[in-house]
Amino acid sequence: MNRLWRVLYQPQQVLNEIRDRTPISLPLWVILIAGFVCYVIILADFKGYYYFIEALLSIVFSLRSLTLTLFLLLAWATYYWIASKLLRVGKYWSDWFGFTCWTAVPAVLGSLGGMLIFKLTGVNTRELLEPYPYFWWFGMMVPNVFLIPIPLIWTFFIAVNGLKSWTGNNTWICALVAGIPVVVLAVSPANSIEIFPFALFR
Repeated sequence: MNRLWRVLYQPQQVLNEIRDRTPISLPLWVILIAGFVCYVIILADFKGYYYFIEALLSIVFSLRSLTLTLFLLLAWATYYWIASKLLRVGKYWSDWFGFTCWTAVPAVLGSLGGMLIFKLTGVNTRELLEPYPYFWWFGMMVPNVFLIPIPLIWTFFIAVNGLKSWTGNNTWICALVAGIPVVVLAVSPANSIEIFPFALFR
């Protein structure tokens, strides 16, 4: 649990500590459970007459979001594994899946932030900023920079530091490797319709 918080501000040190034996369960379950619960809270309307049906539908849609989030993490880990082969780093796919889960911990903040914004305003951040286009660049409550959610930028920062520790390459190569999936996710249609936990902060 201590590492779960420390990875947010001491990524290189934490990922260096778990380089040989990378635990997966804790960050994976925290990401999935936080995303699931926040999505249920956002979708469910417990004040309506058909609140039971609303709650049931919100759980179904949240399970879909959970599945897509897991698929994203699996694909991301596969990308790192392929990149490690090109960089001649001898690590198993399971190690890179653990690496992906640890670098994706900021998604929890994305889920919680998106839920709080929605509950306080009744709209998501994208709708909140539509009348103020200049906020798309500067960000309102600092959720966006060039339309890339802060949790994704945070994940990029953690991944760069982790790759430096795991591969021994310089910062520029690690930034290139870590940046490709971040940019792909930021501009993907899935992010725009807010399926993944990262996108909930937008």
